[in-house]
Amino acid sequence: METIMIFAMNPRLKNSTTGKMIGKYHRGYAEPATAQQIVEMLGREDLRQLVSQIRNEGRDELKEQLPSLCPHYSQFKDNHRAQSDIIAESFTYKTCVDVDEVSLVEQAISRAQEVNGDELSDFEGMVEYIERSPRNKCHIWLRMPVGMTIEETQRAFCEEISVPYDESCTTPERFIYMTGDEVYRSERWLQPLSADEIEERREAFLMRGLDVDGRKFVEGNKAHGTNEADEPDKAHETNKANRTHEANSAHETNKAHGTNKANGAQSPVVAADDRTRFIVKECLNEAGLEVRDLNELGGIHNAVKSVLSVGATQLVTEGEFLGVMAELMPTYWEDKNFRRLVSDFYAKYTDENQKLTQFQRRVFAQSRRLGRATTTEKSATQADSEKGQKPTTVHGHSASLTDIYASSVPPVLPEKLPKLVRLVTSLTPDEMKANVAQGMFPPLGVYPRNLSFTYIDHLPRELRMNCLTIGETGGGKDTSLKLPLKHLTKPMADRDMVNRHRLQEFNEQYNTKAMNKEKPKRPEGLIIQYIRSDITCARLSQLMDDSQGAFLYTNMHEFEQWYGIEGVRGTNCTFKNLKLADDEDNPFGQERAGSQSVNYSGSLGLNWNASTTPAKAQYMFRFVMVDGPLSRLCLATTPKREIGSPIPVYGYYGEAYDKALAPYIENLEKASGELTCKQACKLVKRLKAECDQFSQQTQDELFDNLTHRALVHAFRKACLLYTANGMKWERLIEDFCRWSLHYDLWLKLHFFGDLIRQADSQTHTSHRGPRNLLHLLPQTFTRQEAVNVRLQQGKDSDGTCNMLAQWKKRGYITLTDDGCYTKVVKE
Repeated sequence: METIMIFAMNPRLKNSTTGKMIGKYHRGYAEPATAQQIVEMLGREDLRQLVSQIRNEGRDELKEQLPSLCPHYSQFKDNHRAQSDIIAESFTYKTCVDVDEVSLVEQAISRAQEVNGDELSDFEGMVEYIERSPRNKCHIWLRMPVGMTIEETQRAFCEEISVPYDESCTTPERFIYMTGDEVYRSERWLQPLSADEIEERREAFLMRGLDVDGRKFVEGNKAHGTNEADEPDKAHETNKANRTHEANSAHETNKAHGTNKANGAQSPVVAADDRTRFIVKECLNEAGLEVRDLNELGGIHNAVKSVLSVGATQLVTEGEFLGVMAELMPTYWEDKNFRRLVSDFYAKYTDENQKLTQFQRRVFAQSRRLGRATTTEKSATQADSEKGQKPTTVHGHSASLTDIYASSVPPVLPEKLPKLVRLVTSLTPDEMKANVAQGMFPPLGVYPRNLSFTYIDHLPRELRMNCLTIGETGGGKDTSLKLPLKHLTKPMADRDMVNRHRLQEFNEQYNTKAMNKEKPKRPEGLIIQYIRSDITCARLSQLMDDSQGAFLYTNMHEFEQWYGIEGVRGTNCTFKNLKLADDEDNPFGQERAGSQSVNYSGSLGLNWNASTTPAKAQYMFRFVMVDGPLSRLCLATTPKREIGSPIPVYGYYGEAYDKALAPYIENLEKASGELTCKQACKLVKRLKAECDQFSQQTQDELFDNLTHRALVHAFRKACLLYTANGMKWERLIEDFCRWSLHYDLWLKLHFFGDLIRQADSQTHTSHRGPRNLLHLLPQTFTRQEAVNVRLQQGKDSDGTCNMLAQWKKRGYITLTDDGCYTKVVKE
């Protein structure tokens, strides 16, 4: 029987064997209950009558006859509700806020529902149940954010809804009297977490040095603490220890590396790494500052204090902070006044017992994951190096961007994949899965009609998708994709076959009618989506007109076939249609005067797959490196096969494969309208912040430029997977899309990066407008100084005399007795 949480069956609990009462109001007993039991219990008529007596007749003594639930655990040892008998693995990751001030109840209910819908809040979608308590106060049941303890959740949520925090509500074995007087209920309230979600939450606690239920770890996984009724002081000390654990762990290194004030020794500088860079950059953002604020005279002192004030001292040591500052402000970080400021600030304001803020907790948790991923990859690389092997490839869903883009091979596909990706790639050899995982999206994106999702810029994005596989000859570019694409397009191809037959019959009837006879009307619903790459512009326009909002699709075994779609040859190709196919609402079509001519005006919805070699790809794009086509591509590749390597073995693609795909394709075909996927938007915001940080650290404008459309590609994939799942989000979508984003960007930089930089460097532009030469000179200057300023600004020296004469005539300068010039100060 699946248990959801504890249902303490008060007040009259019978022994299941003897039928006798165990004890009146036995508060120390709590047994597991199912969702059905809880729903039935809260809907009972005698419960409503009991609540009415308490409220309307003032009979508070009846309160203990109410049923109760323990929000935090679904099981205790021997059903004994005590801290000493907690079973850590039964933690529910829920808690309940008790609003005990009547005047604040309505505000709390209103704010709780607002916060629940606020995409910028840690508690978006976390409010699961609200009911009015026996005395018309209120209980708010919450799902705890990943990595936050009971107390942290309660404190942070109470702060968000502006009600006092009650620390008595955080004891782990706590129970809540229930009334069934429901104000709000989420569908998730009594739903259990999936195994993956439980694993994620346990891991988040373990990373903080806590047990799987968020309490301080005790050897043997034995419950920490005692029965609160027997030893309240000891229980309070336990909570206090839990509250300060994170701060203590964050400052262990501070003690080791901090400044010795008594001896006047300075803290050693620790070289910056991805973890410390991330923390300081987040503190910079939290303070509302930019890197340039740390380098502009007149504000450096306060800028540094601001960064330290929002939490840097709690999260990095003084030496680590200096290491990052050495990169962010190379001119000033060694200045003695700056060093004294940092040293004094750490000495005065670092309190290892101080509770971390919500911002600090978030940054700490993210930095730990970042640091662990980096350490894991570096350890693997070092181990391989010592063995004389090639460096281990990095994982695109977990490795740092520094490691991903320093690697000589693209990032590895995650081991755990979203359900649809796992299905599509299930019969593909491991070394070819990445190519199929990228290439599966274009055909799937054509099944919905008139479907779009709101992007983070509030503009709609349709499922416009492409994939160009670039690989060596004989590397399996086409072979690995051939069968998956055939089965992904089968429903479309079957429908097209019927409509092609209808179209042929219409054409035959039309052509056999004499000119003076009435011609038959073109049939409706002639949707043909799978097109040949040698299509004419007129035919392409006609098919777009027939499609009724659906996209077209083509698969090119050689990318040179794209010339046919563009209607051009060789160097004349500017990839106009390629650009139109990736952009919403760009005009496409044609207008003709003839009564039978094709006239269509709309957008070009064309998804496609293609393959080519590195040399051909670079040749085809050689004249448009900086014109935009490359950024609109989504790339894939196949690994270079070693001489004599075995032939990859594929699985059997049959009816079972088609049957498994069918529900996902049906979900896509049913979808339409302009929708919102909040999880996809949040994902893109996180990915963008990560890319922005890396761009700022590397100062690589090319990487920054390529990320803009690459992020849109990742967003579209996330939305397609969400739609194919029946509008349900999977946690693994996030890992997959992070991999897909950086796999795509790595390949663009690998195949085209230097070529784009070279083309961009040959484009000559002026980086600034005209400068006021008079402002560049000191108050009193010589003729030679005027000559020097002209030369510095790219002007010749011959015009100096004429310039000085004009300035003197217009009253800008005067000539002094010693032959110098002085600027005239205007009143």
